[in-house]
Amino acid sequence: MLALNVDEPEKYKSAREDQKEEIETLLTKISPDFEGGFASSLLLNKFDVLQRSILRRQRPMPIPTSFLVDARGNLRVIYKGPVDVSQIIADAKLLEASPEETVAASTPYVGKWLGTPGGTSPNTVAIRFLEGGYAKEAESYLRKLASAPLENPMYKPTEAMVLLGAICADQGRYTESAEAFEAAVKQNPEQRQAHVELGRVYTKLKRHAEAATHYRAALKRRQDDPELRFNLAMSLQASGATPEAIEEFRRANELRPTALTHHHLGNALIGIGKLADSIEHFEDALRLQPKFNAAANNLAWILATQKSLLNADEALILLKNDPYTFSDDLRILETRAAAFALKNDFKKAVKLQTKATELARKKKWKIPKVFERLDLYKRSQTYIGAYY
Repeated sequence: MLALNVDEPEKYKSAREDQKEEIETLLTKISPDFEGGFASSLLLNKFDVLQRSILRRQRPMPIPTSFLVDARGNLRVIYKGPVDVSQIIADAKLLEASPEETVAASTPYVGKWLGTPGGTSPNTVAIRFLEGGYAKEAESYLRKLASAPLENPMYKPTEAMVLLGAICADQGRYTESAEAFEAAVKQNPEQRQAHVELGRVYTKLKRHAEAATHYRAALKRRQDDPELRFNLAMSLQASGATPEAIEEFRRANELRPTALTHHHLGNALIGIGKLADSIEHFEDALRLQPKFNAAANNLAWILATQKSLLNADEALILLKNDPYTFSDDLRILETRAAAFALKNDFKKAVKLQTKATELARKKKWKIPKVFERLDLYKRSQTYIGAYY
């Protein structure tokens, strides 16, 4: 027996300490197995979340409330209000009873059920703790379920692992998150959400090839998901599989064209030397999102530095903003400098490229060509070539 006093104000905490020995002596006289103490309002709130997650009548927990727990640590009975010793003794005899006997004992009336009560899923308890702001308690509960699975038809171990993985991911603990999601996939290889989340977590861990594997697995059950196609393409590109990435970007665009997808497809095409093809996709990105500066800059860079595609005026139109607007964006500074150099306005080119070199030094970026291009412009020479 453990009795917790919860109705004394926090301000009496020091007085509690003075009374602690006296209370313990009194409880020992009642029974050597009877322990007692004080519970904070925080602990009381956690018990309230627990009882609300289990009982369908969403009423505040009254004082007193008692919880009967069996030898395996499973909560078996909740008593709201005073309870007789005879009731506890009767319920203790049911701790090894079958689920049917337990359900029958939960109602004060004799009869037959029209349908078996659904009960509460153990995962729901964890979710309620999360909703109450007790993520640590939810995680602890899920880990206990995983270490000693319940013989409860409503307990879904795969879903429990997915929930645990999500909790760890929300806290930035990606390695632990991946372990939980991998456990879910091992239990059920068809668990689509676990594959999706593993893709995201492995992307955070920069394990892009593994992320691609799980995105592919998730797509088996839903081929027409443009977001998954896009994520798969990004993972493939990051892992060096550019041709496969291009194909997935194209499929994502067919399902739902977006400025971001066109932009990354354009970048991927640059990676395999198809500059003319990339222009089309940067233009599509700007058509869908006119203020997409990254796409505008990439297109302008091609027009300012690539043979057979040179068009300085068009490049500057794309970046028609005031030259100081992007003073902290090295790429745009360099693109404007290259375009002015192409127009033989080397004074402006040097000024912009100088700002780019100052930014590179400030940020400690090791990009040698930033300084090489400044030397070119000082010698009144244009730059033709790749960005890096």
